[in-house]
Amino acid sequence: MLFFSCRHHVYELVLKAVFEVKIKKVTTSPDIPLFKKIKDNWKNIDPTKIQCYRETVELFRTLPELENLLNFHRAELKNVMVRDDYRELNELSIVFFGGDTEKKNLKSDLRLPCAKLDGWPERFTP
Repeated sequence: MLFFSCRHHVYELVLKAVFEVKIKKVTTSPDIPLFKKIKDNWKNIDPTKIQCYRETVELFRTLPELENLLNFHRAELKNVMVRDDYRELNELSIVFFGGDTEKKNLKSDLRLPCAKLDGWPERFTP
């Protein structure tokens, strides 16, 4: 499996920059209105109606290339995963590329990285 153990540190920097530019109010509180709205409405999201963005996937110009990616992620799901977020990455990749995972229900399991972010709890589950 691709090794993503420390990718969250890069994501923290990217997300911080996005927040500073787009959401002028930077906070250390976990009660960010945007996230609260998503958390409050999570139960209303129908996972069967999630659509693949085929125009984004057009960079994979041929169907065999797309099938190769789907087959790779499906094969990875059969392996023992060291971490649950590896499994989640594969499941979400399959959904994004228009495939179908064996698990029909996507769970709401937003995890913060192992390092705390300015006083946020180690795990946030909506």
